[in-house]
Amino acid sequence: VMPHVRGESLRARLAREGALPVTDTCRILRDVADALAAAHREGIVHRDIKPENILLGGGHALVADFGVAKAVNDAAASSTGLTTAGLAVGTPAYMAPEQASGDSNIDARADLYAFGVLAYEMLTGNAPFSGATPQQLIAAQIAETPEPVSKRRASIPPNLAELVMRCLAKHPADRPRSADEVLAILEQIPSGATGLQPAVRRRWVPFVAAGAVVVVAAALVALAAMRGRFGGISASGDTVHSIAVLPFRSLGADSSGAYLGDGVSEEILNSLSRLPGLAVIGRTSSFRFRGPDVDAKVVGRTLDAGALLSGSIQRSGDAVRITAELVDTHTGLQLWSQTYDRQLTDLFSLEDDIAHAITDALRVRLSPGAIVHRGTTNPAAHDLVLRANALAQQQDRAGLDSSVVLYHQALALDSNYAEAWARLALAYAGQADAYRAPREMVGPVEHAAARAVALDDSLALGHVALGVVRFDWQWRFREAREEFQRALVLDPSSPEAHWQYGVYLLWVDQDTAGAERELAAAAALDPLNPDVVRWRESAALVEGDVGRALQLADHLSELAGGPVYYGQNRRAEAYAWVGRWKDCLREAKLGQAKNSASEFSAICAGHLGQSADAQTYLAEGAKREYFDHAQVAYIRAALGDTAGALNSLEEALADRSANMLSARVDPWLEPLRGDPRFQAIIARVGFPPHGPPGGGL
Repeated sequence: VMPHVRGESLRARLAREGALPVTDTCRILRDVADALAAAHREGIVHRDIKPENILLGGGHALVADFGVAKAVNDAAASSTGLTTAGLAVGTPAYMAPEQASGDSNIDARADLYAFGVLAYEMLTGNAPFSGATPQQLIAAQIAETPEPVSKRRASIPPNLAELVMRCLAKHPADRPRSADEVLAILEQIPSGATGLQPAVRRRWVPFVAAGAVVVVAAALVALAAMRGRFGGISASGDTVHSIAVLPFRSLGADSSGAYLGDGVSEEILNSLSRLPGLAVIGRTSSFRFRGPDVDAKVVGRTLDAGALLSGSIQRSGDAVRITAELVDTHTGLQLWSQTYDRQLTDLFSLEDDIAHAITDALRVRLSPGAIVHRGTTNPAAHDLVLRANALAQQQDRAGLDSSVVLYHQALALDSNYAEAWARLALAYAGQADAYRAPREMVGPVEHAAARAVALDDSLALGHVALGVVRFDWQWRFREAREEFQRALVLDPSSPEAHWQYGVYLLWVDQDTAGAERELAAAAALDPLNPDVVRWRESAALVEGDVGRALQLADHLSELAGGPVYYGQNRRAEAYAWVGRWKDCLREAKLGQAKNSASEFSAICAGHLGQSADAQTYLAEGAKREYFDHAQVAYIRAALGDTAGALNSLEEALADRSANMLSARVDPWLEPLRGDPRFQAIIARVGFPPHGPPGGGL
């Protein structure tokens, strides 16, 4: 028993047309990646992805014939064992090297390799490997390197060509981490390059099985996948695969509990983010929507969220009442609601109860221990951390200083509270470069971050914090990379881990494609986060795409996340990057009019011969408690003071300024680049010249 698909197989279309238009290729690949993502979250590896098993009908590509997956799963469960080491199961032309060699430890990345072969064939009209016999094809999969797809068809968008070749990597670890990652990359392909409309994440189209006798069981597997870890069923009947958690409103006369609304919401958000297959929108974006009159449909469209959790919290002494509501953003219909009356000391179990209720309402399958409160059993310590988190989010000097005090108070009550250590490290890190010399903060940040990781190695936030200090100020690049990658393994839904790793790839590896990939992933998870948009602008500038950088700067103006994020300063940076000093100065002065003065006004003034304005900025900066010497170097270089600029870079190096990470490519330092002293300064940062990252002083 199976659904009837009106249409044809992808093989039939390839045989008729040869290479397909890029637009059609991307559409089909998105559907295939979407279906594979759902299967993989159920632990199902297809093992036989090929054009014959992709059915085209009703405007969708459907992944069919899970017969090999079913047969292998049954064999693994049987005592006889159909598959053994040395026996390859699948179609030779599409087998991953590990599958072709008969490796018994095959995972979802084998499907991604076959996906790469499929994409290569759709784009070029030919498979990447050829052979007269199955044995020759298997040998080619294991030993040969395919010609880059971009050489066979120059019009392919670079990010699509890179994705195809990553999927074809011989070693599984060099391929994308998941089908979800592949889907995210496909949805970021610029519409101008392919003629596609801007990509939006579609609701998942259930895949069907079609094949041999095993089709009945395979169809049941497919149905289970549709209703499994890839989210639950909404009131509209569609799959809910993403959720936004809004800050709970604080009600009542007891204003001392105002911080609890944000704190409880963030704890629930963090619990849900550990669920496999449920995308949770980042805090920065979700918490922009406050108040009782939020329109669920508007939030859903803005954040690409299928469900919305909101509520209120009312505190009276040690008693709290929390009302929570889950809404389908497509229909506006309520999926679930509940009111809880508890004691403040019971806040842990209350947060977990709400998270469990959400998973039940969405019919999300929980893995063992998926929702477990981390860190402490001390309610007072937990309360102090919630207070500190609210202050740290302000990102100003007073808020950060106050949060540090509260984190220490929490740790005095429970010195083994891993999350408190991680957040303390990030609060210290927020002070470095902005308000205090980084060299003074490296020790405290490292100590707190290392303590968090030692107490709980599974806490992604701890690895992010340790990665930040290793990257920004210690310049121990190999270790930084490992920490960011570890954080992403532990929590693939962490926007901060994605964008921090993206910045690392931009400045250290100078891998603009990889940086944009990580930044795009962060943007998908936290679309209204100014940090993400700001670093995407930097990546666009490094790539030489000033037009896109200006568009992102305008987006920052819309977000208006704080003085440093005003778009005029980022527009000034874009113009400075290409030497358009008059345009740069105009935008910088607009930024100053909004109380957002930046070094770019002084840089531009210097290049335009307005030395008095540049000197005034230097004099005012010298009065600050901390003035980044890298910025001083920028201005002195603009004034033609090479010796002074180099002296300032030496001081920035001694201060461990994070701006030294971009000094290799900052165009405003171009006048210094040929000086041996400048080259020696950059060498002391310890960038890896070739191969795997290393270095550090």
